[in-house]
Amino acid sequence: MQSVQTKVKEILKGQYMERLFKINITLQEKTHLPELSYSIDHQAMEKLSGKRLGKTILFTDNHSWTDEQIILAYRGQHMIEKAFETMKNPYFVSWSPMWHWTDHNIRVHAFYCVLALAFASILQRELHQKGFEYSIPKAIDLLSNISEVLMIKHQPGKGKKVEAKPQIVISKMDVEQQKIFKALGLERYTEGKV
Repeated sequence: MQSVQTKVKEILKGQYMERLFKINITLQEKTHLPELSYSIDHQAMEKLSGKRLGKTILFTDNHSWTDEQIILAYRGQHMIEKAFETMKNPYFVSWSPMWHWTDHNIRVHAFYCVLALAFASILQRELHQKGFEYSIPKAIDLLSNISEVLMIKHQPGKGKKVEAKPQIVISKMDVEQQKIFKALGLERYTEGKV
């Protein structure tokens, strides 16, 4: 019973949830298990809809902006939040762990994290312009699994040491990786290397 009550309390932590939902937890006589029933308080919903829900007040000191520009800037805020979320990814563009203690080294670390985020964002924009809708983590994951291998095949000669010509080979790619590889023109970096 206690764990169900705790879980319900946790769920109803959200703003206005306790006003909107009426919860009743009872103990069943036969099984001695908690039974949960709930209902929506339609009166409270109507009251909240009329006064609170769906209403946002925006304050700005950009008095030269039009209403449309202010709203677009507000709605674009999620992109900045997404960038900070990306910087928390421990596998790339990561702010932490930071193994620096001096101010100078911390500033350098911050610089290359922001630079990495900028490069990753440019990659995402480039893919978007080519018709691919990938998040930064997805794009980096797909590209990082493409490898370039230098192969040297030794051919036995008749008593002479024969120099084998090295050859650059790209690892096997799935269909998605092939499309991205071609769209970004990455084959140009393998041509003429050897």
